[in-house]
Amino acid sequence: MPIASTPKFWQVLLRDVVTSCGLSLLIVSPYFLEKVINGGYFAFNIFDYFLIPHLESVIALGLLLYCAIRIGRHFALTSRWILIPIATLLIVFTFRGFFSAAGIPPQVVASTLQGWLSLISPSWLNAVTFRRIGVLALFVVGLIFLIKFVRDTRPLFRACIAFGWMLGVLTIIRIVPMLITENNFAKDRQQITHQSEPLTQGAKRVVWVIFDELDYNRTFLQRDQRIALPNLDLLRHQSVFAENAVSPAWMTSISIPALTTGTYLTETVPTGPAKLLLKSPAGTNIEWQNAPSIFSRLHETGREVDILGFYHPYCNIFPYANPCSSMPSAAYHVWWWGIWEGFRSIPGVDQLAREFQWTNANYDSSTLLQLDALESHLSDKSTTLSFIHFNIPHLPGGRVHGIVTTPMIKALPGYEQNLLTVDWMLGKIVKNLEAQVQSRDTLLIVSSDHWLRTKYMESILSPGQTELELGVNSTETHTIPLLIRHMSETSGQVISQPISTIYTQQLIEDFLDGKLSDHANIATWWQNRAFVAPFAP
Repeated sequence: MPIASTPKFWQVLLRDVVTSCGLSLLIVSPYFLEKVINGGYFAFNIFDYFLIPHLESVIALGLLLYCAIRIGRHFALTSRWILIPIATLLIVFTFRGFFSAAGIPPQVVASTLQGWLSLISPSWLNAVTFRRIGVLALFVVGLIFLIKFVRDTRPLFRACIAFGWMLGVLTIIRIVPMLITENNFAKDRQQITHQSEPLTQGAKRVVWVIFDELDYNRTFLQRDQRIALPNLDLLRHQSVFAENAVSPAWMTSISIPALTTGTYLTETVPTGPAKLLLKSPAGTNIEWQNAPSIFSRLHETGREVDILGFYHPYCNIFPYANPCSSMPSAAYHVWWWGIWEGFRSIPGVDQLAREFQWTNANYDSSTLLQLDALESHLSDKSTTLSFIHFNIPHLPGGRVHGIVTTPMIKALPGYEQNLLTVDWMLGKIVKNLEAQVQSRDTLLIVSSDHWLRTKYMESILSPGQTELELGVNSTETHTIPLLIRHMSETSGQVISQPISTIYTQQLIEDFLDGKLSDHANIATWWQNRAFVAPFAP
C-alpha cells in the first residue's frame, strides 16, 4: 500500500483559503441574496448597497475563519464534540441559503409558521420571541441529529463549502444586471435637457417637505415635556394647520406614490430596478414612472421639478428632476458597513445589536447627505416644485446624532431625539424661504408620509428596545401633521375637520395655476374635499 505524501505548504494554504472563503460565502451570501430580492428596486445604489458590502463581508469573515482553521490545526482541535455544534450551524446556514437562492426570504417562512401557530394565540408569541425560539429549536434538532447519526462530518463540511461558493457566484450573477441597469439610468438622466434661465420675478413656487413617520400626536398633542420645538410651534401659528389630517397609507412604499399621483393605493410591488407597480382598489395596475403624477404633469408643461428624496429611487423614476438627490432606505457610506452586515447575517446577531445600539450610523449618514444637498435645492432659481422627503424621524434604530447643532439628550426616547432634529431642519428651511419672499411667490407644505406605527414597532422590537426608541407612551393614532404657509403671510388658519393629504398634489397644481392666493382660500379648499380614510392593515 503506497504511503500518502504530506501535502506541501502551498497546498495546505490554498485548501484553507478555499475553505474559509467558502464558509464565509455560505454565511453572508444568503443575507445579500435576500437584500437583492427585496431591494432590487433601489437600483441607483447597487454598487455601494450590495456588491462592495458583500465583498467586504466575505474578506472579513474569511480572514477570521482562516485564523480559526490555522489555530485549530496547530492545537489539533479535532474533537468530535467541537465539530458537532459547528456542523449544526452550517446546516442552519445551508437551509437559509436554499431558501434565499429560491427567492423565499426566511422571514416569509417564519411569518407563515407564526401564522399557523397563531391559532393557539399565546400572549408571549410575538415575532421577536418566535425568531429566537425558531433558531434555538433548529440548533437543538441539528445537534441531536449530528450526535446520533453523523460519524464523519467531513462530507458535510465539503458540501457546505461548495454550496457557499455557489451562493457567492449566484449573488454576483444577480447583482451584475442591476449594475448595468443602474448605468443605463445614469445615461438616461444625462440625455434629458433642462432650462438654464431662471424664472421671472415673482414666479410661483412650491416647496413640499415630508418628514418620514412624523406623527401629529407625538409632535403636538402628547409632546414630551423635556423637549422644545420652537420652529414647529411658530410655523403652526403662521400656517394653515390641520388638526385631523391623515396620510393615504401606513407605509412609505404605498403612501408616497399615492401622495404624488393622488390615487388611493392598497399595495405597491417592486418589479425591478426603479420599477414599482401601483395597485389600486379598482384593480388598476400601473408602474409609478408611467402613472400621471405631480412630477410628470409639471414636466409636461415645461416647469422644472427638483427632488431631494429618501427610500424611493426618485432620480431613476423621474430622471427629468434637476437637481435630484436620492438616498436609499439607508445610506451606507462607511467602510466598515459591509463587515458589519456580514456579522448581522448570523442568526441572532441583528436582534442582539438592536438591544444595545444607541444610534444607527446609516441613518446618520443619510441625514447628513440630505443636509449637504438641502441648500442647493432650496436656493434653486428655476424650480417650480421642490419635493423634499427626509428620512427622519424614521424608526427603528434611526436616531440622529451626527448633527452637532442639535442638542443630545440621551435620556430621551429615540423618536423624541429625532423630533429635535426635525425642528432644527425646519428652521433652516423657513429661514431660507423667508429670504426669498421678495423674488418668489412661494408656498411651503410640511407633512408626513405616515404616522408613528407603534404597533408595528412592537411587533419587530423587543420590549426593552421599544421603550428605548418610543418611551412608555405607545399610543397609536393615524393623524399626521399638515402645515401650509404662503410665505408672504403669517396669519394662521385652523382646520378641525378630518382631511386626507392625498389631495396635496391637486392643491399644488391649483396654487401654481393661480386658483389659490391666501390662507383663507387654502383652508376653504381643504374643507371642500371628501375625506379618504388611510389604508392600514
